[in-house]
Formats: sequence, structure tokens, C-alpha cells
Amino acid sequence: MKHIALLLLFIANCLSANAAQLPITVGTAESKASIDTNFVNTQSNFTELYTKVGVANAINVLDAGATTDGTNTTVALQTAINSHDAVYLPAGTYSVDYITIPTGKTILTAGHATVIAQRSGQVAGTRVISITGSNVTIGGCTIIGNITTDSSEQNHGIYIKATPTTGNISQVVIGDVAGENIRGDVIYIGASATGESVKGVSVGNIKGRNIYRNIVAIVGGSDIKLTSIRGTEIGYHHLDIEPDAATVKNIVVGSIVGRTVGISGSSASAYIDAVNISILDLSPSNASQSTPSYAPGVALADGLSLRNIKRLNIGHFTGYGFNRCAIFTIYNSGELGCQVLNIETLNVSNNSVTDTTYNSFINLLNNSTNITNIGAVYADISTSGKILINNMFGGTIKTVNVTASNGSKIFNQLKNVTIDNIAITGDGIFMQGGDTAIINGGSFVGARLAAYSSNCSFRNLTATVSDYVFTSGYEFHEVGNSTLGSVYYGPFGIHLSAAPSAGTYPVGKIVYNISPAAGGTIGWVCTTAGTPGTWKTFGAITP
Repeated sequence: MKHIALLLLFIANCLSANAAQLPITVGTAESKASIDTNFVNTQSNFTELYTKVGVANAINVLDAGATTDGTNTTVALQTAINSHDAVYLPAGTYSVDYITIPTGKTILTAGHATVIAQRSGQVAGTRVISITGSNVTIGGCTIIGNITTDSSEQNHGIYIKATPTTGNISQVVIGDVAGENIRGDVIYIGASATGESVKGVSVGNIKGRNIYRNIVAIVGGSDIKLTSIRGTEIGYHHLDIEPDAATVKNIVVGSIVGRTVGISGSSASAYIDAVNISILDLSPSNASQSTPSYAPGVALADGLSLRNIKRLNIGHFTGYGFNRCAIFTIYNSGELGCQVLNIETLNVSNNSVTDTTYNSFINLLNNSTNITNIGAVYADISTSGKILINNMFGGTIKTVNVTASNGSKIFNQLKNVTIDNIAITGDGIFMQGGDTAIINGGSFVGARLAAYSSNCSFRNLTATVSDYVFTSGYEFHEVGNSTLGSVYYGPFGIHLSAAPSAGTYPVGKIVYNISPAAGGTIGWVCTTAGTPGTWKTFGAITP
């Protein structure tokens, strides 16, 4: 069994090394070239693995009666697997109905040159490879299905499903997988409604071509690592995390280049937690529909769909060209929405192409308990009436670098959010419907700084506006060390044109006069707490 232990260790190191080498920029030819290099390097590593470990200790299935001449080799291949702990499948195409990998098996291959092709005419729900036990290792391979002749959407390539019959499944390691013409998912991972779980699955680079449903579907399980996902002609999602009854936890993905990703729990109890994706590059131009097409996939309008998630961490997100939103969060009463969303870098453009309902690139639909934290935002919004981020209720943004033109908005409904620095150009609107937002510095050039917003703070900010700084009647903001329009605000405080007429204030609250003049006063002080309370002038200015 020594060679099996070496195999597990080597594959684990390959997966870890490739994840650590992922690039830090997305949406560029450089990033996609780096991802391509990861594919090549990982495959080379697995080829090197077989050279180092050797196949002398494994049974060559061709010597055990299996064939690669196109005839049905199901029985011979399955018998070899059942009879030996380690088997070797040399390069060639193995024509099978289906094969099953039980506990403790190691399948050595020649990488993608080892092809498992399912024979046509299978009943609905027949999977090409079913893993039914723990401590299973499979080298890289190509899996070919029958998308045009199968009638089901459950004829998956590799199927890992814990059931009362299999019991819990753990410690499954799979090399690079290429799926073609599959009437289902390339890889399906699922737990059972009766409590049996899948834990500890690691897969190398996964790619698909003409896949009826998803490249990877996770409907249950934990501690799952995927090096990378990419593919063309995909019916539904490149990655679909969609627990039916059990939760899904601790998912790590190195990179995804594709059209859409769904991370959507069906209820607050069937939730998703601790998903980490280093690079997520989504666009309709990255992949077309499968042939035949998958109707639910044709209807997809968003890049990343989120629902009933506790924590989602994304290193670098790029989303462009979607009919509705690059990111869309579903929040229903009693559900979780996306409780914590962390994105290191957000780069979006040319979204909300046909949508006239949400009109936003990022639609969070958060409630007061959800937090969104973003490192850097880069965007170009050029269509009138469109919004960069809609409904952000709580969180932080480090930097915002946006060109907004034709009256488009950067933020709509921005509440309890702190932004450290902004660099906005164009003729758009920075904020509409803001409340208790804090802007700590930077520059804004546009039509309006804050429309119909209240209780916000602007510090160390320069704003050049063509329309107005604040909507009339909504001037209740704290401004300090800033030049907004033609007005310089020196001492930090609240600046209004009159004593507050709305809102609740404590005794001693001070409001400064936004336009102090000779013979006037410096401002107002609250002498009786209330709504709005009693206010008196203070600080007479010499005539």
C-alpha cells in the first residue's frame, strides 16, 4: 500500500501548490493565461507522479481482460477494480455502461489520455463513474457521455453521493477531469437527507465541453477542494452549490472562468457556509449554451446568484456583460440572504444590459444583519439610470475607483457603510438614498454627491458637482476638512442651513451654520432633547 500513500500525498501537494500560485488580477489575458498554465502544470505533475510511483504494483487492466477497441469492457474493467486495491488504466478509450469505485481503491491513469466513454442507450440516471466508498484515489481522466441520445439530466460523469447504503464517504482524491457531451454534471457531490455525509474531497483542474447541466454540482458535503473550473458550452452553472436538505460547508476553489455560478441554499436550515473562491471571472462570453440547450440555463440573467449563505469569501471577482446583475442576492423573509460577503477586488462593467427592474450591476438586497466588505471596486457605468451597487446595508469598502456617466449612480440605498477612499469621475451620482454612511476621503467629480440622503459623514473629501452637493431638505450631514462644491468645511461637525426640523437629538448636540455671515451666528445647540428637540443659536458673529 506504500504507493497509494505516496499517491495521496503527491496529489494533495499538487492541489495545494496550484491554489497557492493563483494570480491576483482577473479579467485579463494575463490572468487567463496563468489559469491555463495551472492546467498544464497540474497535468504534468500527475504524469510525473506515475513515473515516480510506477505502475508495477498496480494491475494493468488490459492484462486483466479490459479492452480499448470500442467493445463493451464494463465487466472486465469492473472485475479488475473489485479484485485489486490498485489498477492502472493506460491511455485509450474504455467503452463502458458504468463503473463503480468502492472503498480503498486507487485508479492510476495516463491523465486525460485515459478516456472513459459511456455507451449509449443507458437508462435515465446512469452515471459513468460512481464512487461509493472512502479512501478512493483516481488519476486524471476524460469522461465522455451521450448528451444527444440520453433523456435524463442525471447521467453524471463522476457521482459521489452518500446514502444509507454507502454510509459516510470521506477522503476522495481525483486528478484533472475533462468532461465531454455529458447529460448531467461532470462531477456531482451530495449528502443524503437521512444524515449520511461526504467529507474531504479534492479534485484537480476540471473542465467541461458541451455539458447539459453543471461542470460541478455540490448539493451536500464539507471540506471540498477544487483547483480550478472552466468550460465551454455549459447548460447551467460552472459551479452550482445548492444543498437540498443538508448544509454545505468549507468549500475551497482556486479559480473559475465561466459564465455563471450559483451558490444558493434552499432554506435558512439548508444553508451554505465558508465558501472561498480565489478567482471568479464570469461573463456570458466565456461559455455558450450546451447542445441541446438546458432551459433553466437559458433563462439565467445573473453572473453570481446568492441565497441562504453564512459566509462567502471571494479574492478577485470580475463580472461583465450580464442581462441583469453580475451579482444578485436573493433575500426572502426568514432566510439568510448572504450574511457575510467579502470580496478583495471587484471589477464590473457593462451589466444590466436588458434589465429594467433592478437596473444594477450588484444587487445585494441585504437586510440589516448582513455585512458586505469589499477591498477595491473598479467599474465603468455609462448607461443612464444604472446603479453600481444597490441595497448595501452594512459593511466596509476600502477604495472606489469608478467612472460614472449619463447620470448613472454609484450607490443606491447605502446604509451603515464606511468607505475609506473614493476616486469618482464623470457626471454621475455618488449616492442616492444613503443613511449613516461614512466617506473618509478622496475626490468626486459628477452631477450630485448625495441625493435624498441623511445622517452621512464626509471627511477629507473634495467634490466638484455640476448639479448640487446635497438634495434640498436633506442637508443633515457631518462634514469635515472637505471642499464640497464651492463650500469649504473646516471644523468637523454637522453643517446645515437652519436648526434641525426632523430627527431625534440629545442635549448638547451642535449643528454648524453651513453659510455663516457677518451679524449671524456660528450655529445651533440642542437645549432640550427630543424630536427634533429645542434648538438655540450660539456664537454671534461680529457685524
